[in-house]
Amino acid sequence: METEKFKKRCTFAAFNLDKHYSVMNAHLFEQIKNGDITAFNLLYKEYYRKLCYIALHILHDKSCAEEVADDVLFYLWDHRGEIKNVSIEGYLVQAVRHGCINRVRSAYYQKQKLSDPMTDDPPFFLSLFADDDPLKDLISQELEQAVDKAIHELPEQTRKVFLMSRTEKKKYQEIAEELGITVPTVKYHMKNAQDKLREALKRSLILLLLLNGLP
Repeated sequence: METEKFKKRCTFAAFNLDKHYSVMNAHLFEQIKNGDITAFNLLYKEYYRKLCYIALHILHDKSCAEEVADDVLFYLWDHRGEIKNVSIEGYLVQAVRHGCINRVRSAYYQKQKLSDPMTDDPPFFLSLFADDDPLKDLISQELEQAVDKAIHELPEQTRKVFLMSRTEKKKYQEIAEELGITVPTVKYHMKNAQDKLREALKRSLILLLLLNGLP
């Protein structure tokens, strides 16, 4: 008899706890939709590890799992005004699963393990040219200029974060403390910087190859 009463009390408590979190998340989402970065940081802290865990079970790659979790959370922030009132947890979990499936299906997922134009030195596509090919030096110089230009055109805070990470080799926690921002905000700036620089590299490379008559 006492056991049954205890089970009922536990069930009631769990129901109230779920209801509490549901109301809290709904309120948090409303704040995020209004552009409250503090609310987003709270949401990030609450769900980041959970989403990484889900992604890791699908991708079996810690780095890729973290990227998918970041992509989903930052997409939520970037498109906060477009997302209707939904269950936050349900939305995030579903988005991570879709992100993982897309990553597995994508040819980029396979190539990423071999090369990344943002981290390779020299960029992987330069290996397609012979060492004495003058076009190789030309492309290398032009791409370096394109990257410098793209970095210069980044928003001030994004540029500062990127240079502190890539040039000064500082960790995200160090950057966050020095600039008075959170680690998720640092990661957000880094993702935006890398996306813009990759796009600049892609445009410049295509233009160079076209101008030089390469297929």
